[in-house]
Amino acid sequence: MTPRILITREAERAADLVRMLEAEGLIAHAEPVTRTTYLPHDEDVPALESFDWLIFTSANGVKGFHDAYASTPLPPSLKTAVVGPATAETVAKLLRAPDYVAKQNDAVSLANELLEEDPDMPHRAVLWPCAAHASFELALKLKDAGAEVVPWPVYLTEAVPQEELLEKLVRLWPWAVAVFAAPSAVSAFASAWPTPWDFPCVAIGQVTAKALMKAGAKNVRVSPTPAAVDLRDAILESINLR
Repeated sequence: MTPRILITREAERAADLVRMLEAEGLIAHAEPVTRTTYLPHDEDVPALESFDWLIFTSANGVKGFHDAYASTPLPPSLKTAVVGPATAETVAKLLRAPDYVAKQNDAVSLANELLEEDPDMPHRAVLWPCAAHASFELALKLKDAGAEVVPWPVYLTEAVPQEELLEKLVRLWPWAVAVFAAPSAVSAFASAWPTPWDFPCVAIGQVTAKALMKAGAKNVRVSPTPAAVDLRDAILESINLR
């Protein structure tokens, strides 16, 4: 029986990974377990000239920011910093090439790196377009160093309703590996498909891996980067095909 891989995110965001897995002879199915709603802001937007740094920790944050500001260009003096290549690609596409891309793909690492990158960070003003229920570790890290950080919710991530998601997952079962890209995906999936899980899980990073282990997953492999090729390799290793 050909192994099926469940990817718990939207088909368009999983397209490269699906293509790579199918090239390996696997069945790959993208089934989002959360939904993103971008928040309306109308005239209620921060004055960009008041900030030194603009920080993005997700592609959704970039899209929500871009929607709010429409065609308003970024001030030349405003620097941008991002977590991960996917977010960097979205910033480059919708805004301009980022000034700093984190070496480690998590928000706390980005905060630590920026404190080293910019010696005056403790005196900087930072705008952080984020999720409505974002973890505030990045903001707290920078604030503890003295920076002024303004978290600005631009999108909301909600779980697909439990009964609706369970119906979809039952149709897809069984799968050899499940892939998770965010802690919110872990939470949404677990509400519809409670542990124990007898299938391996692949996490897009350490933060998501911690959420999986907290949920009760016993077999968790972490992709070294969010890139589709690294996720593919982690999946193949999980089912002993590489």
